[in-house]
Amino acid sequence: MPHAHVTVGNVLTEAGAGATLQVGLPLANDFGPGTLQGPEERVHGMRIYAFARGEGRAVAHDMFL
Repeated sequence: MPHAHVTVGNVLTEAGAGATLQVGLPLANDFGPGTLQGPEERVHGMRIYAFARGEGRAVAHDMFL
């Protein structure tokens, strides 16, 4: 799942973009772990998965550097 952000202010001005990847067995047809209000999908047996996230940032101004 891609994500992006922009921060504009007196202390910090930057832009960033990245992605989150989910790897596991068996993967459900959703975008993350279940919630209390989410769909009721029954999976019998063990379910294992991990998340990895990467992001790049471009900083135009940082008052503390």
